[in-house]
Amino acid sequence: IPYIPDLKRRGFAEFLVKHESVVAFEHAMTFEVSKLENGLQKGLLKKYPDIDDALFEVIKHGLLNSPRTPQRIKTYCLECFRI
Repeated sequence: IPYIPDLKRRGFAEFLVKHESVVAFEHAMTFEVSKLENGLQKGLLKKYPDIDDALFEVIKHGLLNSPRTPQRIKTYCLECFRI
C-alpha cells in the first residue's frame, strides 16, 4: 500500500477531509513539539480535534506497511508504538 485511498468515502475525518484524499507516507516527517507550539501561538498552524482510534489504526497500519514510508519514520514509530 503506497497510500490510503479515499478517506472521505470511508467516513473518516469529516472535519478535515473535504474531498477525496489520500495519505502520502513518503512525505512523513517528525517535528519538534516546540516548533509546533510556536506555530500555534503565532497563528501559523491550526489545532484540530484528535482523530478517532479507528482512523489512527488505519493510518498506522498503512504507515508501517507502505514501501514509501521513510525507514527512519518506520523505526521511530515502531519504537513509539512499542510494536
